[in-house]
Amino acid sequence: MNFEMAIPKNPAFRYIENVPIAKLSILFCVFVSVSFGATYKGKNIDGKKYAASIKSAKEIFGGSVEFDGQFAYLSFNTQIITVKLENENIEDLRSIPANDKTHYWEISVDEDPASINSE
Repeated sequence: MNFEMAIPKNPAFRYIENVPIAKLSILFCVFVSVSFGATYKGKNIDGKKYAASIKSAKEIFGGSVEFDGQFAYLSFNTQIITVKLENENIEDLRSIPANDKTHYWEISVDEDPASINSE
């Protein structure tokens, strides 16, 4: 008995069957290698520490922030907190909303935005 005849092929997979594995691998690598970072005025601002004021629901702290894609690392009072940015495309450096699993944070970069853009 021929079982291939009994099982209908899904039309959605016909295209994948005809594409060589090498082409799919290259396409996958391109998608994986494209990294999106935190940006301000179209420029990537990842990987550098910036002086910042960090506001929680109760207090405002002086410290620093380092952006890494959709995340930011807040450093203040000898602690480092990882938060998720609400938007990687930052429009206002004086009001950057972020949150961790329990708190809402607002980050205000204290450095001159022109110096950030000049890099």
